[in-house]
Amino acid sequence: IKDITMTLQNLLQKVDPKHSAFLVGNGINLYRNYLLDACQGCPQIENGKKVNSKMKKNESWSGILQEYCKKHNIKIDVTNANDLTFPEIACIIDLSSTSIRKKTTGPDAKYEQTVINTKFRHSLAEDLVKLNEQDPVHENFIYYASTKDIPVLTTNMDRLLSNGLEEKKISLTGDLYFKANKYYYWNYCYSNQTTPASNEGKLELVQKFAVWHIHGSADYPDSIKIGLDDYINCTTQAKKMLSSPGKDKIALFATNNENWVGRNTWLDIFFRRNLIILGLSLNSDEVFLRWLFIQRAKYLKMKYPDKDNRPKAWYVHTDPSLNDKSPKGILFKACGIELIHENKYCDIYKCFPPKLE
Repeated sequence: IKDITMTLQNLLQKVDPKHSAFLVGNGINLYRNYLLDACQGCPQIENGKKVNSKMKKNESWSGILQEYCKKHNIKIDVTNANDLTFPEIACIIDLSSTSIRKKTTGPDAKYEQTVINTKFRHSLAEDLVKLNEQDPVHENFIYYASTKDIPVLTTNMDRLLSNGLEEKKISLTGDLYFKANKYYYWNYCYSNQTTPASNEGKLELVQKFAVWHIHGSADYPDSIKIGLDDYINCTTQAKKMLSSPGKDKIALFATNNENWVGRNTWLDIFFRRNLIILGLSLNSDEVFLRWLFIQRAKYLKMKYPDKDNRPKAWYVHTDPSLNDKSPKGILFKACGIELIHENKYCDIYKCFPPKLE
């Protein structure tokens, strides 16, 4: 599916839902609040009024970090801090905290010294859980994904996309597969399906509609990934699963079948399905995700010598400066990500119409 005039609407009509997934960022939250280019065909508009006018505003990630900088008297203009990434600013806030890290013992002790302070993450989680009321933008998108049975991966840590769905733990018998801990709930998702009892049934559930929080969830504050050290630790965790998972576990890069260590996690969806990317900047801040896309490209090149048979990826955006010859566009092209340019944000989100009564 490659066409220089491709739109998201055309893509949704052509792509195979059984082999596709959405990758969604905070853009969906920002759009539903600010409606910068909403038209009468957009899902928030009802009788010419904004139906979410009484709802709590979702702040941008830059806005959240700016509030924390102010709280800690850090003189940084987050929006214009061109020499700093958001994960680095989160680390600065953490280092500026006056709270003392607790000395811990046990297998997690060393790890806990290398991540954002627990108090920082718990405070952020408390703010995020307040954002728990969906509006038509979220509802229509999730309705579309659920009716098409398309999994949703999100970098968002709030529950605005997964609200109303039940938590599912894809925990499998045996030692072959990923097992969650308090920092990595990568085999947890939110679904409207009943959890099967068998391993086979649970692995089938991974391929059905569900919402997966890849940077952690406010439900589990210790799982939240916001700092540069968090992203590097995520990279280390993923790399083990991709190339060196340990005894009795099969790495993704070492197998031609489906029975690898991350088969029960969102990583299986990320590496083996078509990806439709929405509301996600994928700027240099996204160290972990960019690295994953590079690894995905390597894996697909190895597994599918014929590039026409490889799972695809499409990046939907409104940036007039982004193209195949811009630095970011060159990276995307190398990773097998095709660009779909829309003129306005509403051209993206009105592709998910309301449920017919």
